[in-house]
Amino acid sequence: ITASFNRRLIPFNNGYRTNKVVFLNEYRTASLPNLLDNIIHEYNHAVNSFNNEISFDDKYIKVRTGVSHMVYDRETLNFLYKSKEVALEEILNTMQTEQIIDVINSFNKHNITNYEFNNMLYTLNKEVGGLFKSEAYRYDSVLTKELISNKTFTPTITNLRLNGNIEEIPYLFDNVLGKDGEYDRLNDLLTKIHKKEQLYAQKTLFRSRILNEIRQDSQKVINLIREYDNKCIYKHT
Repeated sequence: ITASFNRRLIPFNNGYRTNKVVFLNEYRTASLPNLLDNIIHEYNHAVNSFNNEISFDDKYIKVRTGVSHMVYDRETLNFLYKSKEVALEEILNTMQTEQIIDVINSFNKHNITNYEFNNMLYTLNKEVGGLFKSEAYRYDSVLTKELISNKTFTPTITNLRLNGNIEEIPYLFDNVLGKDGEYDRLNDLLTKIHKKEQLYAQKTLFRSRILNEIRQDSQKVINLIREYDNKCIYKHT
């Protein structure tokens, strides 16, 4: 709400480029941690989408957002849909946003002479206390905590995400499990859960049924992550 990352697709030299912007919205009423959370979250999407940003064929143009894509019609440049990796992208981005804010907060250990910066650090430290925890995608982040802390998964996927080599991710994930299609299944489940979370928040009736569906899909995610973790040589701490 406080900030958002957006791009406009533009034809350029027989190909395409994007005009990238980060909007600041109604930020004056936001707390300092919330403001930093939103701004860093959106800039981090931008930074992790810079390399190998655009690919296209005869029909479609794909604009990369981290591990996910925005898909456009090549003839009209109209937006069509987001790929199913969006939920995982938000989980990864939230994790990195928390880490970046913790790095900023760590500057409280140093003698800062700039008054405005020092005042910001003091306020941040008072409001956050220990390690920062974002409220963005909270349930999704807790659900996938074991996967995110996995020493094989996270260093690999964050490196490929930054470099733009995300086409390698499904093979590497499925190779650990010894089965094809498991990375796609994980993303399908995370997408379903996220959509049902939104539906649950909007509904006043039949909420218990939606909640049960979220629990069932969540258990499938947990089982898949545990199987992946058990088969990894380098696991979480």
